[in-house]
Amino acid sequence: ESTRGRRPSYRRAFHLRGAELLNELLTILPSLLDDLRDRGHPYRRATVAGWGLEAIDDGATVPDLTRLRRRLLEELADAADRLGEREEQRAALDELSALDIDVDEDPSAAGRIYLLHARHAVSSGQFGLARGLLRNARQLMEKPSRAALSEADARQQSFDRAEIERLAARIEAEHSEFRQASKYASKALDLAPDPVSRAEAHLLRAEIEILDGSVESALKRLSHARREIRSEEGGLRARSTRASISLVTGRAWRLVGRPYRAARAFERATELAVKAGEGRIEVEVAARHGRLLADVGREHESELILRDALFSARRIEDKRGEALAALFLGILLGEKGVSGAADLIRRATALAEELGQGRIEALSAAIEGRIAFGMDDIKLALERSAHGWDLVRRHGAELPDRIVIGG
Repeated sequence: ESTRGRRPSYRRAFHLRGAELLNELLTILPSLLDDLRDRGHPYRRATVAGWGLEAIDDGATVPDLTRLRRRLLEELADAADRLGEREEQRAALDELSALDIDVDEDPSAAGRIYLLHARHAVSSGQFGLARGLLRNARQLMEKPSRAALSEADARQQSFDRAEIERLAARIEAEHSEFRQASKYASKALDLAPDPVSRAEAHLLRAEIEILDGSVESALKRLSHARREIRSEEGGLRARSTRASISLVTGRAWRLVGRPYRAARAFERATELAVKAGEGRIEVEVAARHGRLLADVGREHESELILRDALFSARRIEDKRGEALAALFLGILLGEKGVSGAADLIRRATALAEELGQGRIEALSAAIEGRIAFGMDDIKLALERSAHGWDLVRRHGAELPDRIVIGG
């Protein structure tokens, strides 16, 4: 057999699994996953990791089986997070928690598990829990290991340390602590081990600046992010980051009153998110693009896009995406006088409150107040509008939303 035929590939893994050559399958999985992490679709990563875990459960054995199981579970949790498959992500995290890891022997491995749990906590709005998990992850990553780290493990640790700071920045930004958020984002930039990580740090700074009202500065920051990954053509991480950059660029152009530039940015973000397999980004782009189309009078297209975003968000259990889509669709239907708008707004409010998404809840509460006012329920209107303004003071809001809520 030629060397090319023996080289790890998705097709070879598929045939080894079909032939029940499970030990040989497990042997090629680490290098195959290394390849898929940067060049493959997250769906394939999740699939391959699942094949490996099935093989272990069916009795296959290779040297250092415990370490391989941990690697497979980490890959599955990471890929499921990107795809928005929450049930699969939770199951992988539960199995990781049950593993017996020697913290003194391999502290970075334990730190990575805390990081993966923190990522899930942030996405589900458990910010207090996420803070504690990130603190533990940071302490473990900084702890010296008894065993020498391999080159691959050292590289992974550098990526993890940068992500810890980015997640910490997101939590602070969610509570309008923009100065502290910027400090964490700057630290993430200092720790960034490659151009994609640097671009992610610049992107995060741009998001913070948008929330803090410095949109022109954010657009400059987004240009820095694009320059960082201009030469990173083929990698999955680069495509994913480009999708996020285009999404945030669309938000920025909308805020400065350039809807057609914003629309082009959202279209580009959709294309890149599909290629990267980023289900959560697809949903958010669709929701924000649908809102933009409503702004420029293209209500029919807006409704179609928002309904599709709402369906997709529910399918992948992306509650934040569902809250955005339900809110924007509810506003659109309410302005058209269509029944069901109030139910969508209430759903958006409940989800935002559950997730700790204060800015989404502020806008939805204000719209609830407007609906109540239209029904002559003055007491409820005052209560909901006051609640929305209180949330703005604590969490901030983009300028158009602040105007709506204040009005």
